[in-house]
Amino acid sequence: YAALSYVWGPSTPEAYIEVNTQPVRVTRNLEVALRHLRNAPDNNENKLRFWIDAVCIDQSSTRERSTEVARMGRIYSSARRVVCWLGPAFAGVDVALGTVRDLERVAGSEVEFLSPWNSSAQKRVVTGEAIRGLYEMLRRPYWSRLWIVQEVAL
Repeated sequence: YAALSYVWGPSTPEAYIEVNTQPVRVTRNLEVALRHLRNAPDNNENKLRFWIDAVCIDQSSTRERSTEVARMGRIYSSARRVVCWLGPAFAGVDVALGTVRDLERVAGSEVEFLSPWNSSAQKRVVTGEAIRGLYEMLRRPYWSRLWIVQEVAL
């Protein structure tokens, strides 16, 4: 399974999804996330199975919510992958994600100081467009969540 990490968002307006032929009330943000994930290129024939807190935990039961919160670390670390839903696409998303991949690739390499004589370092310059894209990505409500560190780190 894949665990979905996302922001619940406002409880209204609400939306409904179908789970095992039954309607389940969810937040609009979750419904939008699921619609996008259903059409994702790596979700051939809708075969991805997700663990989603709002669906897998009985939200009307304080006891179940407490029990499951204690298991969240194991749930996320046991998932084959954690999918982070930051929200719908925004201007600069492709550049931002490309920059994150570039930073990940060079994270283990030595720091180089930029100079006109060092052409390899010039390839690592982060452009204004990349900075704007990263800014837009990092100001999403997703990053202000209390549980985000646990969900992403595991």
